[in-house]
Amino acid sequence: MEPGSDGLAADKARRQVLVTSLEQTEMDYDGDLIDARRFKAKSDRITGEIAEIDERLTSGIQRSLSSKVLRAPDPGAAFTNAPVDIQRAVLRSVLTVTVRPTTARGMKWSSGRLRIAPVHPTAGRDTLGTVVK
Repeated sequence: MEPGSDGLAADKARRQVLVTSLEQTEMDYDGDLIDARRFKAKSDRITGEIAEIDERLTSGIQRSLSSKVLRAPDPGAAFTNAPVDIQRAVLRSVLTVTVRPTTARGMKWSSGRLRIAPVHPTAGRDTLGTVVK
């Protein structure tokens, strides 16, 4: 079992509860049980929480995919042999790529516009979320 999978399971369960609540809110509004102001406030709160959970789930899935490669005896070979989605997850866990805007419209593409920097892990944790001592 992957580290943090209990948290992912809890997030999946909470997300399902929120989706059901959002559907009920929509039915309540359609049935004139709540007004537009309450509908908007409640649906905004629910969709905001769903977005936060989706972000955590995506991050957790990427970590679990990339951890198999990064913890392999030969990470380089594991990366090379991994499917593209897993390679992408590994790169997202260790790099940040920023494309700088052009200074003038119509300029030719240049690799100088790319900024590639390492991801700075949370203090005391590596890129996989493991506590570093």
